[in-house]
Amino acid sequence: MRRWAVLALAACAAAPLAAQRIRLDATRAFYSARQDAGPAGEAIVTFDAGAITESALGRFGGGRRSPRILENLAFAMALAAECEAQGLARSAPTLARSEASRASVGRAADDPAARARRATEALRDLRIAALVGAERAADELALQELFEHRYGVGGVRVRVRHVLSTERMSRPKTAAARAAALLLQLQQGADFVDLLQASHDRVTRRLLRDPDRRDEAGLLPNYNYRRYGDAFAEAVRTLEVGEVSAPVPSPVGVHLIQLLDRTETSLAEVAPALRRELASGKARSSEVLRLRQRLLAKYRFVPPPRARQPVADLGPPPSTEWPHYRGNPQLHGVSAARLGDALELAWRFETKGDILSSPVVSRGVVYVGSTDNAVYAIDLQTGAQRWRFETQDMVEAPPLVLDGRVYVGSSDFFFYALDADDGSLVWKHETGDRILGGANWFRDADGRTRLLVGSYDANVYCFDRDGGAPLWTYTTDNYVNGSPAIAGSETLFGGCDAALHLVDLQTGARAAKVELGDGCQIAGSVALLGDRAYFGHYGNEFLRVDLDTGEVEWRYGGGRQGFCSSPAVDAERVVFGGRDRHLHCAARADGAPLWTFRTRRKVDASPVLCGDKVVFGSGDGRVYMLRTTDGALLWSYDVGKPIYSSPAVVDDRVVIGAGDGRVYAFATPTGGR
Repeated sequence: MRRWAVLALAACAAAPLAAQRIRLDATRAFYSARQDAGPAGEAIVTFDAGAITESALGRFGGGRRSPRILENLAFAMALAAECEAQGLARSAPTLARSEASRASVGRAADDPAARARRATEALRDLRIAALVGAERAADELALQELFEHRYGVGGVRVRVRHVLSTERMSRPKTAAARAAALLLQLQQGADFVDLLQASHDRVTRRLLRDPDRRDEAGLLPNYNYRRYGDAFAEAVRTLEVGEVSAPVPSPVGVHLIQLLDRTETSLAEVAPALRRELASGKARSSEVLRLRQRLLAKYRFVPPPRARQPVADLGPPPSTEWPHYRGNPQLHGVSAARLGDALELAWRFETKGDILSSPVVSRGVVYVGSTDNAVYAIDLQTGAQRWRFETQDMVEAPPLVLDGRVYVGSSDFFFYALDADDGSLVWKHETGDRILGGANWFRDADGRTRLLVGSYDANVYCFDRDGGAPLWTYTTDNYVNGSPAIAGSETLFGGCDAALHLVDLQTGARAAKVELGDGCQIAGSVALLGDRAYFGHYGNEFLRVDLDTGEVEWRYGGGRQGFCSSPAVDAERVVFGGRDRHLHCAARADGAPLWTFRTRRKVDASPVLCGDKVVFGSGDGRVYMLRTTDGALLWSYDVGKPIYSSPAVVDDRVVIGAGDGRVYAFATPTGGR
């Protein structure tokens, strides 16, 4: 027998064996490895879906315990109870176990705990899909909307075409007189197709000029009885097939309307198929959020009082240093430096590409990437080049300087470790896509330094600092664009999967995931202060989220524009740029607007707070310095090209990159304080 056939048979035999090594927990809410069973212990919480014991919480969380993990388990138990009550997803446990087993085939190092996690996620998703589907199918309003979208208003689908006469183009006649004259031509034997040549409708005239689409001229595709107003709709309703209306006025002119076809469909005939269609498809994030809130309330889950202490504030780096994107591992965007009320150009350094990377400063050296594929080291005082390191693609990510090394990602998919003194390569590791966000770092339980970085391959990687060995990988559902923040024993980041992720730093396992809803992709980095996360998203909101509960504590609306800028956060305020061309300042406590400052283009770059001032760049090509108390302009400098780089602020120096390929350094004039 051929070797591949033997392997295939072995894999098929392994699947049932793998399935036997995990079991459905007594709560019916999750799977665990069989060896994980232990004494039940006392109940932490009892609610209408069952009791949660310390032992069950430990098995569900893989040994980790937090208020968010407790709530996740309560939701999983409520899902099980609700599906049982409604008679839904009866086969979900079997399907979830099988799916986890199939995914385990070919994984040499796959362990029962990993299979149990996959089975638990599949079980949750199957139950959510069943409950959300049932809710969709029972939604009479949604059914009516789908019916009318598919079959027309009231189940009547019509095909109509028209000839339009506008007042402006009918002069010296009126539009009504011109339409009456066209109707007379029709009554005297003209064809409606001939009248289309006289239509003032621009789409009609354009289609008539296209030999392949002349037959579409004058047609109103998917007419819904709303376009052109009530008089037009009433005329369509009264026409027989083939009949032409008398002149009908509308807000745009006067029409002659011909009804080409009318099809009537009964809702009762198609309702079963439409309900199945409504119930199908993956649950949207917003639907999962509503289901979670509804079930936890229905089954009366009340969490115990919180015992977790807020994450300790790391504070800003020394005033001479800015070694990290946003200043410190919690991404506060706050500098201890002090600046005068005006700055002057100290030097500029030219590269051969745009500067989208944000500079960092360590021991008197500026480090920054360029779209000319290189990483540069520049003397802070003189602007002279110290060294240059070439990658194979653009370097948009900000560097991290730590313990004599520079860590930076490139669009060539590699994450690099370089010697800070001479730029020589220490090690590199290839990811699955480009890296645009900055790296972060932490020390593990044994005091060893570890590195974190996100990639467009949807993963966040944890590396050993010394040799670059990957220690774990956390996978999301879309690009990871920003830098991960450090939240005690966890890392926090947002992604283009419209979710906020909290991940255990030691294991890379998910601690919590906060779904934000459709269209709420997080392009910037998340700032952390205490146990609160601050960030904006494409859904036109800036949020503060409690990490313990996952609840949004306040929302700051962006109107019709989203937020890509990473925030700067201090004890009193949060400052962030918006795509509405403004820099916004809100009260940290409740999100109340304090002030806004208008620029001439979108503000995707991130601000830095320094004492009583805030510094930032804008897409209008200017560097601005404002007073933090009221947002008053103190100073600005026109570079002339868009700025998407965020500033590094150290003692009496502001360093920033621009779209003209230059790095700019500004200094406080002598006596400028």
